[in-house]
Amino acid sequence: MSKVSDLALLNAVANRPEVLAQIAQGYSEIDLAWVMELTDFFMIGNCKGLVLFNKVEACDIYEMHYLLTDLLRKRERFQLIKDAMRQVFTYRECYAIVGATPRDNCPACMMNRALGGSPIGAKVDSSGRDCIIYKLERAAW
Repeated sequence: MSKVSDLALLNAVANRPEVLAQIAQGYSEIDLAWVMELTDFFMIGNCKGLVLFNKVEACDIYEMHYLLTDLLRKRERFQLIKDAMRQVFTYRECYAIVGATPRDNCPACMMNRALGGSPIGAKVDSSGRDCIIYKLERAAW
């Protein structure tokens, strides 16, 4: 895919009402063009859901976000994320995958644990939400 078609797909998924409510509460629309400019950004998925990765440290740690639409059943959501993580651990130099999940997003916290992630800390995200930081190391995968 080209960057233009990748951006169109990313924005289409991000702006679905059920996704937008999770990532940009209170907004009627967002443009994630800035994400495409990140040096080590890539995404895996389709119009039903995307898993986003960005290398955040020189020691091969990737930050992960998932944008899942209501078009995916629960099992399909889990499988998409699991397959994406497998690709990262298999085809990239990746020591660990991390992600911050809003503490009050119980389904996402349960998903992170089901995928093998362990809580390693907390932070407040750019939207002011209290988040749990999860980490999954390649060795535990």
